[in-house]
Amino acid sequence: MFRWLSLFERNLCNKITFYMKTKQLALAAVLALSASGAGAQITITAADMPILGDTPRYSFVDPTAQFNLSNTGAGITWNYSTLAAIAQQQDKYVTVTGAGYSQGGISASAYGYQVADTLEFNGAPAYLTKVYTFFSLNASRFAAVGFAGTVVGPLTLPVSAPYSDEDEWLNFPCTYNRYDSTTFRFTASVSIFGSIMTKGYRKTRVDGWGTIVTPKLTTPTPVLRVRSEVVEIDSVDVAGTKYGFPRHSVEYQWWANGLRYPALWVTTDMSTGTEIPTAARYWDGTKPVPAGIAQAQGPQLTQLLVYPNPAAGRNVRVKVPQGWKQYETALYDATGRMLKMTSGTDAVATENLPAGNYTIIVRSGDKYGVAQFVK
Repeated sequence: MFRWLSLFERNLCNKITFYMKTKQLALAAVLALSASGAGAQITITAADMPILGDTPRYSFVDPTAQFNLSNTGAGITWNYSTLAAIAQQQDKYVTVTGAGYSQGGISASAYGYQVADTLEFNGAPAYLTKVYTFFSLNASRFAAVGFAGTVVGPLTLPVSAPYSDEDEWLNFPCTYNRYDSTTFRFTASVSIFGSIMTKGYRKTRVDGWGTIVTPKLTTPTPVLRVRSEVVEIDSVDVAGTKYGFPRHSVEYQWWANGLRYPALWVTTDMSTGTEIPTAARYWDGTKPVPAGIAQAQGPQLTQLLVYPNPAAGRNVRVKVPQGWKQYETALYDATGRMLKMTSGTDAVATENLPAGNYTIIVRSGDKYGVAQFVK
């Protein structure tokens, strides 16, 4: 039966309506906040990867800077606004022939950049220079598919070869908690010399999402963090004698939409069982090199030879590249604790060290070298 509401009932209905609308507005505000800033989960796709012709500029920072790499998960705020640049470099993504090498079986559509200026093998009478990795990009993956470099030794010869087992860096779409693993392998024969081989595996997890601030990205930018652990063995065969060394590293990359390069990229060495940061860089757009910051050239991370290994006697010595005239040498134990630092000497005292695994990091300006030894 229809009746008019009393004044009390009308006031009560108005209060209930006002309360419900207030709750709805509050919920909408919460949802709006969750869709921005640290609450914005993004997806990384092929559109966010570098492409042929890209020339990203990035700034190197001291890898011993305070990177809290365990700070990850959902809705994280990574504030690295105070990172100080010590050098800048600009890569250029080119084809195999654009890098000055023959196709060597690598796809003509593959493109890549120079990943190292020098790569040495323990005890080998040869080394690699102008080392390139080439990639293939499609809607489902970004993968390393080819290698090129110049062998310097008894002969100086360029070499290029495709991967027989391709190395998937990223699989798409990249979303939080995605996990992938891959094996990889390539072998390149060098006429009148021998062969070069790399084989190993990669384990990749998207282990965090949130926002990042860097000296370039001054406002919080939504990112996904990708942790990629790589275990490999690199070797060279010189006239029937094989030389090589194992590598165990972790790459941390913070990817944002549209940059086509990681907003931040930190590399650690795990050969001692403990992660030791060895290189760090942040995306710096394409701006000119600022005054007072050197233009980085050549390698930023070089595997160095240390001898004798295992250590014997009072010292070990590090084979420091000839161009490194002024440098610092730091010794770390297996926990990542720095034990000592010296300047201008390739000798590291070991007589008072307990038995165990050790890492040496040599810094010369904007270049870093890493060596491991056992006592």
